[in-house]
Amino acid sequence: MSQHGGPQINVYVDRPKWDRWTDLLKKKERKSASQKIREFVEIDLARLEGVQGEVAPPDYASARREYLKIIQERDKLRAGLKKAKAYDELSALAKELGFDVQSGENVDEVAAGVLERWKGPAELAHQFIILMEKAREQRELESKLRKKENGKVAQEAAA
Repeated sequence: MSQHGGPQINVYVDRPKWDRWTDLLKKKERKSASQKIREFVEIDLARLEGVQGEVAPPDYASARREYLKIIQERDKLRAGLKKAKAYDELSALAKELGFDVQSGENVDEVAAGVLERWKGPAELAHQFIILMEKAREQRELESKLRKKENGKVAQEAAA
């Protein structure tokens, strides 16, 4: 039995392609292969059954739990950096390098600059980069939650 209650299904894919796909999936969409496959099956099943517009949005409660987890991780990282008295300096450096706090989209570019220009312990720079990545994840999830909440409200209004 799988963790989702049903029997496991094996899928056979060329290993190098699978590895490339799962790596890109983690980096670009922040999803596991299982999540992506479940989404695909749900959407494609609806398409095949002729009910494309009726696919239920992914679980709102699950997204909220993920969001809360990200906030906790972010707060823990920030507290550790503040305790080490590195947070303010690293924040100023990221801002100087053009970090877009609202979207977090340019984390990769700013991270390279932080690693290059930070004079303190590398461990703190890496923690700060993880913090920036968490901020980006938070913004992405906030956007998804808004869409899910809007979908939920629309569904309730239609009922």
